[in-house]
Amino acid sequence: MSRPLAVAGIGWLYIVVGVAGLGHDVLAMRGAVFSWSDGWAIPLVHLAAVIAGAYLLRGKDWARWLAIAWIGFHVVFSFNLSPHPGPFVTHLIIFLLLAWGLFRPSSTQYFRAAA
Repeated sequence: MSRPLAVAGIGWLYIVVGVAGLGHDVLAMRGAVFSWSDGWAIPLVHLAAVIAGAYLLRGKDWARWLAIAWIGFHVVFSFNLSPHPGPFVTHLIIFLLLAWGLFRPSSTQYFRAAA
């Protein structure tokens, strides 16, 4: 079965966002002394996006759950950390669009066929 356009787009989106985030992390740490206790989780979050995207493109069912957990993490943190509703609403809309794209019937069929 061929890869649905929604899965391909979401997979590449995750890869681009993850690589851009990792690049930003590297530039932000340039010249600074990095301490794992200061912010080790942020590069891991970006790495998780790259992994989710790459394995979405390979048809791994667990990768769509990682992708949903990744954006769900952002929804929860934007709700808890921002005094304004804008970031929360934005992340929630993105979450709903990604969930729709990854769990629609053609996507589900693609992930089952790849297994």
